Amino acid sequence: MERESKKHDRQYVPSPQRFARIMELLQSNRNEIDAVVQHVASMKGELDGTGDPRLLFELGSYFYEYYSMVEEIMLAVAALTDQWVPCSLDWHGRLLKLLKMPVEEARPPVLSTVTAELLEDYLYFYLFFHYHCASLSSRKIKILSENLERTHNMVMNDLVRFNQVLKMLYRS
Repeated sequence: MERESKKHDRQYVPSPQRFARIMELLQSNRNEIDAVVQHVASMKGELDGTGDPRLLFELGSYFYEYYSMVEEIMLAVAALTDQWVPCSLDWHGRLLKLLKMPVEEARPPVLSTVTAELLEDYLYFYLFFHYHCASLSSRKIKILSENLERTHNMVMNDLVRFNQVLKMLYRS
């Protein structure tokens, strides 16, 4: 009887070259992401009840940039370890779901459930920003500003943990 093939019915260890590229991406994006988080932290005190559209747009641009860089890392990790990335219209949300789930015999979860849930707020903002950048809610910007450092720390902790797994896979 022929064995039924599973999506991830293999043990996959990335080549040293692919592993090196993902590590470079993680490090270069981490430096850029840290800078974005620092900019937001320095600006969030300027938020007040007036809802200055220029300040809201600037902070919104930082949130957009932040999620874009994190997503670039997530796509690279999925392509490297899963050898697959979602490509439907809802691929952004599917990517978060994919990376919070382990893949048997391929990898542990990349993101914790809590981290993925925190990132969802930035994903929704990222998708919203294109069409509504002139009418941003000061309340929403304030919430995202207050949560960015926590979200960023959790994302980085998850990626550092996953980086250690990649190193172990590479050495095996």
